[in-house]
Amino acid sequence: MAWFDKKLPQTPMPPTAEEIHARSLAQLAAKIDLALARDPVFQFMSIDGLHWLCPYTGVKVGAPFGYHDAAKEHLMRVQPWNRLKPKTIDEMRHYRWQSWLRDHIELETRFRLYSEDGRWLNPFTGTWARLSRRVTQFHPEHIPDMAAVLCTCPQAEGGKHLMPMEALQAILRESLGKRSSTEELGPAVNATMKISDFKAGKSGTVHAAATSFDEDMDKAGSIIQRLLAPLPAIDGYGLLVHYEPHAAVGGDFYECFPIGPGQYFIGIADVTGHGVQGAMVVVAALKALRFVLKTERNLVSILCHFNDEIRGDLLSGQFITFCAMIIDTSALSLQCVCAGHHPLVRLSQKRAAVAERIGLSGPAIGLVSSEMLKRALRPVTIDIAPGDVILAWTDGISEATDLRGNEYGDFKLIAAGLAAIERGYDELAGRIINDARRFAEGQFADDVTLLALAVHEPPEDNGETTVQL
Repeated sequence: MAWFDKKLPQTPMPPTAEEIHARSLAQLAAKIDLALARDPVFQFMSIDGLHWLCPYTGVKVGAPFGYHDAAKEHLMRVQPWNRLKPKTIDEMRHYRWQSWLRDHIELETRFRLYSEDGRWLNPFTGTWARLSRRVTQFHPEHIPDMAAVLCTCPQAEGGKHLMPMEALQAILRESLGKRSSTEELGPAVNATMKISDFKAGKSGTVHAAATSFDEDMDKAGSIIQRLLAPLPAIDGYGLLVHYEPHAAVGGDFYECFPIGPGQYFIGIADVTGHGVQGAMVVVAALKALRFVLKTERNLVSILCHFNDEIRGDLLSGQFITFCAMIIDTSALSLQCVCAGHHPLVRLSQKRAAVAERIGLSGPAIGLVSSEMLKRALRPVTIDIAPGDVILAWTDGISEATDLRGNEYGDFKLIAAGLAAIERGYDELAGRIINDARRFAEGQFADDVTLLALAVHEPPEDNGETTVQL
């Protein structure tokens, strides 16, 4: 018998180093998936909902489209458990507010109000809170104490609904025992309504009286007003903008710019942050946008190029929401892109759907690279026809709140518009602003901008003819 004819038992080959490494990574990925799905400590987002917070390091990871994939990639790459322990839920809540305050306290003076006896005024509730030490002016060391207060404050959820500065100043003066008056409560409303209507022959600007509490802010407001150019007359269309900054300067801006024969770029935007720094971003944004509009004609390319130009002027965590559109008057079409902004709305008495939301959500300007922005923005094109009224607005209107904290919301805004649609687009816009102001007890807590674009009926043919002699 030949020894070489026998079949020897098969010995399995040992796994290679690459296979061992791949199995290890697969097991690690499965553990991370489980933690992200089941452990609340691994599910914390920043107050604005744009970043995932690492429970080991507190690092903010950009996650505008949901935290799971971004968090998993970060944890797989960094593997912080090798040197750190995860924070508790209470520690994560506290850290989340600390991070938010550090990003916003430089821009927002409403977080820096104190009483003579050293208490801090919570700008979300208008109530006084005692910090761990007696303070009469702001210092960065106070942020952890402020965060501890906000962790247990339901009104602060989302970080948006700050009380108006006028109301907070009144509370502060009351605590100081000083007599308050309407003149002492800070800047009055500074509202501007600009109208451009080719059919009706309307044009001009209506200003409400304004007072300034700070010379620099007043100058910044004047610069922005000069930059917000008059609206062009568009044959067959009416265009109106109601612009009402909350203080001497605002973080909203708008633009209407011809980009070709019968084509116009129209945009409305909201910059995060207030004060002089927010005003500086608005100024830089308007200049950058007009520079881009001189060469770009594609809507997504306009926003991506604008993103490149403005990112260097934004603070960490700061961004711009933008609802941008291009109307083609000859093709009777409108293309829109929503970069971090809510959709626009089309109202019409002549369509089966009297109210339609138009636009798909994408990331805001300044949050991601232009390459990623280009992939994420989703333009939508619709037809427009006589009788249509297109509405775009900033969240100062839809997020206006009453004394119980209820929001005005999109549906009330749309209903107010439909109730006045027979009266013309200018009265329609005024109805929305007045209705929202009444709901908010007469005072908006944020910048307010409303844009209305109306498609007019073509002039009637009276049958007359002109004979050339």
